[in-house]
Amino acid sequence: MDYIVLYNTLVGVAAGIGLIGVAKLLKKLYDKEAVSAEGWSLLFAPVGVILTVLGLAITITWPYHVPGTFDANILFGEPAVAFGLLLLAASFYLWHERAGLNLAKVWRVLKPVSIYVFGLGLVMGACAISWLRYKLGAAPPTEPISGRVGNHPLFEASFLFVLYGLVSLGALLFPMLPGGRRPRVARLVYCVWMIAGVVFLLFSAMNYYTHIGDLQNSTLHTNYKW
Repeated sequence: MDYIVLYNTLVGVAAGIGLIGVAKLLKKLYDKEAVSAEGWSLLFAPVGVILTVLGLAITITWPYHVPGTFDANILFGEPAVAFGLLLLAASFYLWHERAGLNLAKVWRVLKPVSIYVFGLGLVMGACAISWLRYKLGAAPPTEPISGRVGNHPLFEASFLFVLYGLVSLGALLFPMLPGGRRPRVARLVYCVWMIAGVVFLLFSAMNYYTHIGDLQNSTLHTNYKW
């Protein structure tokens, strides 16, 4: 049997943490609360490194040779690299401004950055549609928990469609936010990114358990289903 190293466990956890962090920081900016630039910089830096390094490892491993993983470069690796680099840039900026964030300056900086975020929204939207249209993401039968629904490909494909779609929606709306106006749109972006971040974090943390179980079942011929 062929095996691959995909890293989507740690990448998914990092993506979830990053989305939660960005959403909470955005809310603080809109509410004009005090922001600890050092703290947010130290949050985004390691998350950005994880996403960039492991995302690159996935992206340049082309093509994967195990059936069912041929699309991993596009669906996992490339979005991870793009998000990781954005977080690293945010970390650098926040550290540079740690003496005191000027809110008006932050909004000015975010205007050109919003072009990048909007572009990622288009990418995530295309990926979301691909999960559903091509019925991707079904877990192998040897994987505990997720493998129980592996013979229903639309189940996990629909789940990932919604998850990626939430990230896409927030990113597509993001260009409306710089300037501190449109609080309703800001609340919507906060909600969809928080929900997506929490789900990414919990689902990917669960995958540590299920992927280890899959390795046990595949290599030792055990039969762990849960």
